[in-house]
Amino acid sequence: MTTFLGLSDKMSDLENSKYGKNGDMKTESVSSDFGAMGGESAGIQGLPWQPDIHGDCVVFVQAGELWTCPTLGGQAERLTSMPGLKRTPKFSPNGQFITFSATVAGNEDVYVIPRAGGEPRRLTWHPSANQVVGWHPDGEHVLFRSNRGSFNARFNRLFLVPLAGGPIEPLALPEGEQASYNADGSKIVFCRESAEAMHWKKYRGGLLTGIWSYDFQSGKAVHIVANSTMDQHPMWLGRTIYFVSDRDENKKANLWACDENGATPRQITFHDEFDVKWPSPDPEGDRIVYENGGTLHLLDCRSGKSQQISVTVPLSLKPGQKKVGNFLMSRDISYDGGQVVAEVRGGLFVIPAGSGTARNLTRASKGRERCPRWSPDSHTIAYCSDETGEWQLYIRPAEGQGQPVQLTHEFMIRPDNLSWSPDGTKIAFSDGANTYYYVDVESQEIVQVFNAPLNYGENYVTGSWSPDGKWIAYAKGNLNWCKSIHIYSLRERKSYRLTDEFGDDTSPIFDPAGRYIYWISNRKVNLRFSEPDFNYQLQRRGVIVVAALNKNTPPACPWPGEQGGSAETSWKDGGEMAVDPDGLSERLVSLPVTDADYTKMWAFTDQLVYATTPDPTNPGKPGTLKLFDFREGKEKTILQDVSTHTLFPSGDGNKLLYTHENRHGVIDIKADQILGTGALDLVNLEMEVDLRKEWRQMFMETWRIVRDFVPEIKLRGVDWLSIRQRYESWLPRLAHRSDFDHLLGEMLGELGSSHCKFFGGGDQPESSGDAGGCVLAADFKLDERSGCYWIEKIYPGQNWDSSRTSPLLRPGLNVSEGSYLLAVNGKPLKAPDNPFALLAGTAGKPTVLTINATPSLTGSREITVEPLADDRFHRYLDWVQGNIDRVSQATGGRVGYIHLPDTYLEGHEWFNRLFLSQVDKHGLILDARFNAGGYPPLAMLERLKRPMLDRILTRHSDSTHIPEQVMFGPKICLVNQWAESGGDMLARFFQTMNIGPVIGVRTCGNIAAAAGFRLQDGMVFVYPHGAFANQAGESVVENEGVEPDIEEINAPDQLMRGVDDQLERGIAEILRQLDDK
Repeated sequence: MTTFLGLSDKMSDLENSKYGKNGDMKTESVSSDFGAMGGESAGIQGLPWQPDIHGDCVVFVQAGELWTCPTLGGQAERLTSMPGLKRTPKFSPNGQFITFSATVAGNEDVYVIPRAGGEPRRLTWHPSANQVVGWHPDGEHVLFRSNRGSFNARFNRLFLVPLAGGPIEPLALPEGEQASYNADGSKIVFCRESAEAMHWKKYRGGLLTGIWSYDFQSGKAVHIVANSTMDQHPMWLGRTIYFVSDRDENKKANLWACDENGATPRQITFHDEFDVKWPSPDPEGDRIVYENGGTLHLLDCRSGKSQQISVTVPLSLKPGQKKVGNFLMSRDISYDGGQVVAEVRGGLFVIPAGSGTARNLTRASKGRERCPRWSPDSHTIAYCSDETGEWQLYIRPAEGQGQPVQLTHEFMIRPDNLSWSPDGTKIAFSDGANTYYYVDVESQEIVQVFNAPLNYGENYVTGSWSPDGKWIAYAKGNLNWCKSIHIYSLRERKSYRLTDEFGDDTSPIFDPAGRYIYWISNRKVNLRFSEPDFNYQLQRRGVIVVAALNKNTPPACPWPGEQGGSAETSWKDGGEMAVDPDGLSERLVSLPVTDADYTKMWAFTDQLVYATTPDPTNPGKPGTLKLFDFREGKEKTILQDVSTHTLFPSGDGNKLLYTHENRHGVIDIKADQILGTGALDLVNLEMEVDLRKEWRQMFMETWRIVRDFVPEIKLRGVDWLSIRQRYESWLPRLAHRSDFDHLLGEMLGELGSSHCKFFGGGDQPESSGDAGGCVLAADFKLDERSGCYWIEKIYPGQNWDSSRTSPLLRPGLNVSEGSYLLAVNGKPLKAPDNPFALLAGTAGKPTVLTINATPSLTGSREITVEPLADDRFHRYLDWVQGNIDRVSQATGGRVGYIHLPDTYLEGHEWFNRLFLSQVDKHGLILDARFNAGGYPPLAMLERLKRPMLDRILTRHSDSTHIPEQVMFGPKICLVNQWAESGGDMLARFFQTMNIGPVIGVRTCGNIAAAAGFRLQDGMVFVYPHGAFANQAGESVVENEGVEPDIEEINAPDQLMRGVDDQLERGIAEILRQLDDK
């Protein structure tokens, strides 16, 4: 199944990569990777970005730190050395301070440091990301953006925090990203949205909402730059607005300028190879510093001329020893279970399952080694390497002596799924084009076994060797979306189909004696009836079947072990199993095991081992590993709540390599095993890591993935080879993982596609020890007279769900709005202290609050609560309820309202909860604004489209209709620029299915189907593996969005007055339709 949320369901093997639950990047600490160099000419040509300027000094970011240099260029000086990544530095108007954002304890906050250096001071403590935008002209307040207080994480607002610290003041604007004040601070130009984080160049989707101007005195917002191009980074200099736009014929982002009212737009710079990035004006003069092509440039606004600032950064980056025990990726266990071979940060290690010392097999490699597989005799390891610049298959001695042997020499698309033949003479493998091969180890001849173009969005197929090494069994897709079992004869080089298309058969394997073949047959019809939506769900479809390979073999009933002699092979040495493909499907029986959704299966002499999942749409969800004991005829449980896709049994069937919560272990294959036992000793696993080589390999691998997997329709017009060469020249200038991320984002942006992103990887960052921010699901206001904070609003949760309770509304606390928060855990709270500073580190912990109705400790009381790490849900619930109430009030209770936050699990939760409770309404407003995507929203839309067929009349009850619990009245759909992926699809299908009109503004146009791979340092690279097209095969929606039937813009000043024009237009339209009926 394909998902449009950003990851395909086949990405579940990435769950152990080095990134946080929210996809937070975990890059390596600066101090551990580079050091200062002595000498005036020491260092590297920098890769500076996010610059700012004041007078004769420029500050910029490189290697996750802040640096300064003269505007004339030269050697940079390091300004910061605190842990965490720094970004977006901005000089104060007087040039005495520099504010910046830094990631500390997993959260991005605002800091300030003297221009001359010193100890940074933290200004924000809220758990939402707080990103510096600039300064207020008074020089006493820092302007930053954050989604704190937003009911949806998709949009930010603008805030001011005092330089001295203290309460945060939100600007009146409902949304805000990049912004700039005029000289006296009476007006501000701003962007409501930002596409900068998408790494998407030449973007033309719905997020192109231009540049606005706001007058603080009149409260009026004006759309001054409205164009169908990417217009961002507005800067107010004198009476001119400068901004970045890609509106020229080359669609390259350059600096443009216009009058204060948006008139007379004119191009200022004319770069034609790289985009202008991160411009920033000098508050003391008519100059703008910006990045272009990985270098700094300085624009003289009076002359219109730019000059490059050449910067040398005093950095060195040398190979060094690193702990790598947390970087295990692809892995395998030896035949007897005594050793494990694993890819560890691009190299291969052999790790003892018990005591002993691990050994690095590929320490001198020039590329990445992955997919290691033990030979049957455990003397040799096969693997894939890109040492030549393309992926090839190799073998090497497992003891570490001797040289590797390259087995393949032809181009192939990212081989995977390596599997040795039982006699060790051949290795089967698949490539990324759904083709399965084997290679003869001695002759190096490559033979294609089969190709499966009908693989339903997946790129890889698998096969299974027969015990005599003369046959390969595999499943291949049919036109009906089901798979059939085939076997391939190596002697005849011919395939035989064993099962028909009237079942979905997968995972075939032979029994060790060569008498039977097993497979998973998903043909059981176990129905679960859902009364609310009057529909059936197929579940637990799988049964395990076994069939005799030869027509003369006794039938496998009820299981092979009952026949006796199961360990005796069906062929003599050097011979071949007797296989009769004709009529094989008639010789099958099912094993007496529980119907389930099976994922994997392995056959051994006395037992069959198999894995089940509670959710076949989510293979990453923990499942159960079981065995069927042929001797006893019983099914037993080995492990529960285990990631079933990370299981590797030994060839002799006695041991199992498993992974659980990023820990790896080896256990016996027998009933009632315990997760966490048999752990591999990885604490002292070390290797020399050369970050420059690592980044180069990751750069090339990312480039190849795009070349080999991104649909041709998305690569049309893109000279991908030239783009690689353009950015490859930046590699010697990298000094830190964040520099690599910057480079990679710039290269991938040239693809001009959605769902092209990356996250995670690298080493764990150092922490400053500061605790992360926490919240109480409440808004606070400062009482200026007393200096105390009072509770302005408390946001309710869902107390019937323990994970969604509101801390201050727990029964018995009796906290009301208007109460004062006077202390946290005994520490007094008073300005300039911030409430969130005192709440830091308290999430989920009993925390004592001192509460009173007045700003005095006299008469106060103490309550104990458990603060939250995030209160987004509570604010969202409040927004949804407000919309429900508004629609009900405006329509006299006749119209229902549903908001869909996504088309994934949460979206289905809200749809079913709100739809079923409002089926009595005469009409429905379906709100898909801010929809974050997921699966195609077919189930929800089909439900909305159901017509009334007939009625049922009874004597003593009201009549009912068929189908029941369905809404038959008019329906409309609201969308906005933040509706993406599945949200794009929802808007398009709503129109295509003629459910009703779509109202709002053009959607995001971020709709490509996504898949991903994990790279050698744990980074997850997500790429667009599927292009969205209409029935004629023409690209639609992607990089365009869905145009609404009725356009309605939510103007900022209207939102500030509490008026949602899009919702109001939806109410008016559905009332008109009701009146017309």
